[in-house]
Amino acid sequence: MDGQHRISVVWDQRPTLVALASAHGRLRGFADVYLVSPHQAMKMSEEASRGPRVEAPLISVVLPTRSRPESLARAVNSVLASDHVSFELIVVDQSDDERSREVVEAADDRRVVFVRDADRGKSRALNLALTVARGELVAFTDDDCVVAPDWLAQVESTFSRDADAGLLFGHWRAAPHDPLAAHVPTFHPPGSRRLTAFREARFDDSYGAPGGGNMAARRALFGNIGPFDPCLTPGGPMFTGDDTDILHRALHGGFAVLYEPACLVTHWGARQRDGGAAARLVREARFARGAILAKDLRLGERIAAVWLIRMISHDLFTTMANLLRARGMTGVGRLLYTVRGFLAGLRQPLDRERGVFRCSTAGH
Repeated sequence: MDGQHRISVVWDQRPTLVALASAHGRLRGFADVYLVSPHQAMKMSEEASRGPRVEAPLISVVLPTRSRPESLARAVNSVLASDHVSFELIVVDQSDDERSREVVEAADDRRVVFVRDADRGKSRALNLALTVARGELVAFTDDDCVVAPDWLAQVESTFSRDADAGLLFGHWRAAPHDPLAAHVPTFHPPGSRRLTAFREARFDDSYGAPGGGNMAARRALFGNIGPFDPCLTPGGPMFTGDDTDILHRALHGGFAVLYEPACLVTHWGARQRDGGAAARLVREARFARGAILAKDLRLGERIAAVWLIRMISHDLFTTMANLLRARGMTGVGRLLYTVRGFLAGLRQPLDRERGVFRCSTAGH
C-alpha cells in the first residue's frame, strides 16, 4: 500500500481497544503490531486519518474460526477467489494456538484483516468483526464452508434490488457425504422469497434452517436491532441459534429478510452419527429454538407460543408413532430439549432494548 495508511485493530480478551497497527510502504497480509496505551492508540488513529483515505470496500466478509486451520485455509481461499472486485475478509481467530494465524499469513493478501480474540463464542467474534468492518454490506460464512466465486456478486445484486431488505440468507448446501453416516446442516430455499412479517419466520424444516454460514446483512441493521446474542451461539450457554435469532429480530424490527438460492455456499461441517455428534447437534439446535421462542414471546411476539405448541405436538406425535412401530423413543430427545430451551429462555435475564439475553460470560 505505497503512500497509504492502513489501520488494523487488535483486541484483548475483553471488548476494550488496546492496540493499533500502523504501517507505511508495502504490506504483506497485515501490518506489524505495536502495543500502545489507549491514549496513544487514539493519537495514532487521528494521525492516520490525516493521510490519503482508502475507499471502504463494498462488502466486508466475516469469517470466525477456532482451531480448524485446514478447513480455514479452504474457506479463506474460496473467499479470495471471489470474482467480486471490492471486498475485505475479516478473520476473527479464537484458536488455542497460532496455526490459524499462519494460514492467514500464508494467504499473503492485503484484503485480509486478522483479528485475534482470546475469548470464546461465535457471537462475540461476529460482534467484534462488526466493529472492524468497513463495508456497508457484511457477508458471513464459517470456517467449514466454501463460497461460490460469484457469492459476493450475488449478495450485492440481491440487496441492490431491495432497499428495504436488511438481512439475506442464501443456499447453504451440503458437501458430498453419506447421509446414513453423517448429518450436515443445510438450507435450500426452493426459490427467491421475501419475508416482511414475523409470522412468516415460522420454523419449517422441509428446506432446512437458514444458516450463519451463508448470511449477509446491511451493516446498519445491527445499529437498529442490536448485536448478535452472546448466549445463542456456539460456545455459549444456549449452544447455537445466533442466525435464527437475528432473523427473528430483523423482522421484529421492521426489516425485510430475503431468501436467495443464487447465493451459494457449500457446507463441509458433517457431524458423524456414530458417537452421537449428529444427534447432539440436533438436540442443541432444538434447545436454542426453545430459547429463541421464549425470547420472542417476552418481546411481545405472541405467535411464538403457537409455534412452540406446534413443535411440541409434532415431537409428541413422532415419539408415539415410533413407539407403535417398535422403534423406541426416537423423537423424545428433541421434545425434551425444546422444552428445556424454552424454560431456560424464560429464566435468562433479557436486555429488552437490544433484544439479547444477558450472559455473565460468552463461553462455557
